[in-house]
Amino acid sequence: MRTLLIIRKNLFRGTFYFNILLLLVSIALITSCSKTKEEAVGETIDLIVKVEGVDSDVTMPNTKSSARSNYVLLPTDEEAQPSTVTKDDVTFISKSEVEPDKEGFALKKDVYATKSTPMDPGIKYRLLVYTMSNVLVSSVEVTAGQAQRISVTSGTTYKWRAYSYNTSDAIPAPNPSNPEVMTPTATTLLYAKGEITPTAPSNILAITFKHQLTQLRVVVKDGSGFRSVLSVDGQIGDPNLIKTSAFDLLAGEKKAGTTVPANVSTLDFAPETVEGVTRQVARCYTSDQNIASYGLWINSMKIQYTSTVDRTITDGGGYFTFGTDPWVKTGYILQGTLDIVFRLPTMRILPFSNNNASNGYRLAPATAAGAFLREPANFGPNSKYVGITSLTIDAPTTATEATSSSTGWNRFKALMTNPATYPDVLIVASWYNYLDDACWDLVKQYIDRGGNVLYTHDDANLEGSYAGRGIGNIMGSPVSLERNVESYGVYKFTDTPAGEADLDILNGPFGDARPYHLGQDRIGTSYVTGYNGPNAIVYSNHAQNKTAPSKPGMVFFRHKTKSFFFVGDGGFYLNEKVTAVTSFTEDPFRFNPATKFPALAPYGQSAVNGSPAYGTPGTNVNGGFTIANSIVFGNMMAWMLNRAHYHGINRN
Repeated sequence: MRTLLIIRKNLFRGTFYFNILLLLVSIALITSCSKTKEEAVGETIDLIVKVEGVDSDVTMPNTKSSARSNYVLLPTDEEAQPSTVTKDDVTFISKSEVEPDKEGFALKKDVYATKSTPMDPGIKYRLLVYTMSNVLVSSVEVTAGQAQRISVTSGTTYKWRAYSYNTSDAIPAPNPSNPEVMTPTATTLLYAKGEITPTAPSNILAITFKHQLTQLRVVVKDGSGFRSVLSVDGQIGDPNLIKTSAFDLLAGEKKAGTTVPANVSTLDFAPETVEGVTRQVARCYTSDQNIASYGLWINSMKIQYTSTVDRTITDGGGYFTFGTDPWVKTGYILQGTLDIVFRLPTMRILPFSNNNASNGYRLAPATAAGAFLREPANFGPNSKYVGITSLTIDAPTTATEATSSSTGWNRFKALMTNPATYPDVLIVASWYNYLDDACWDLVKQYIDRGGNVLYTHDDANLEGSYAGRGIGNIMGSPVSLERNVESYGVYKFTDTPAGEADLDILNGPFGDARPYHLGQDRIGTSYVTGYNGPNAIVYSNHAQNKTAPSKPGMVFFRHKTKSFFFVGDGGFYLNEKVTAVTSFTEDPFRFNPATKFPALAPYGQSAVNGSPAYGTPGTNVNGGFTIANSIVFGNMMAWMLNRAHYHGINRN
């Protein structure tokens, strides 16, 4: 209760006495207020529980972040070393990786840019609140995303403990006097602890969990990106590998001497679908923090071999070892990926273009791209990149030589009119009107029958209307073909989210091109303009070293459901030499002349004022541009050949 005291100033004769009295009254009032505040201590108030997320703790020594933001232990050649085993017509490629365990959490765009990752709504956890003398105050199961209040006494210090299996399953209450759990092997264990002294009417208890186990994850998938893995039967090589321990919930640690084998041998594979293709994934968790490798037996598997035929592999490859040397960490996933690659039958590529650049546009054997495709280590029976019985590439002849007249058009019609003689892949490097309307009709018919086309269009300041109409018919809506003067341009492969996410093309068997650029061969660039439909996956739409194009559109894209690729530079895969090339402005298809394997190279002119990369020099000196045309070309060829085999081409 507060009292208001009113005193007439003239009650006292002097100001001095009045001031003294006023001071005494003020002290009394302040003391009264203080007592009122103290009286709040000991009252029942609400403790509001809030999950901040899971501590990702992504610091890892001797690692490098890839463009997908996974952290991978890297040997000297800067990529995880795969191990290859070939049996009959199947190659098994095993690869080990380590990455922070983010499974089951609402991932942000850059999941590694923040230390805490939100917990998905619906995940359950149990919260234990104790007095400082270990008397249980509350044991409650909480669901992430829902408000939870606990009644406590203000001014009293409490210790709290929280744990979760990162599932929506119920969590039984532990023994309150001796709370402990055995660490699971089928799920993770998340844990958090702290102390809190609530004082305000509503106090926030913020929980940030930490992982307590190491996850072993096995992914079995098709290496081509087409075939679904329907089932897998496998088991861990050492049944004593997976360990479980008694975890003291009050202390927040494993109890000494309680770590024992969990007798886990069978791997429970479950299907997961990524971009429409099914893979099989098995997970198990161990309390052993010193595990660095593991082996497993793959006994059998069932694969969707083609779109109409299943195939069972009874000898599933045998024994595989995954692991990292010498480092692993709690809260991380030790992943083993097993890619299944089938050897393709004999297949054929038909190039159609002019005879310029030593027939480099037509993939002559003595040119870089032609030599790359004909190298058995790249495309051959024992290749670990594209296993194929043999790859036939039509040699440059008069029959495959293009012209901007009826002579060349009739040659193309002779090649593509009869479906029985369709190639598996058609490559057209066009200058000005190498295909007329009737030729484009044949291209569309071929694509609609399952064919695969790479079309590159060289700028000539005369784009022509034939190509615009033909591409528009394929895309399903009218487009134009326009020229932008972007000589010696370089382009990102990841200008759109859809392009960046197309890993089959940008991160295929011949490498990851996403951090690098597409290099243009000398003169200006052709853009497909006016397309606003849903069927394009766009990789490039703007030169990084040039100002914005006057006629914006698509430089490099593919159809989303049909196998049609467009590159607005006829020389995208051009290099008329099989020796080392030093030019920064021409012949952008680069490879290692000794191994004939795709290579990165410095390329392009310096970025001009007003360009996205202004200030970047024209070579890789001091952080300049690096191109990866050959990597993307190889990935495209691998994808199209596998697509031709999996879906088939209607040659009736």
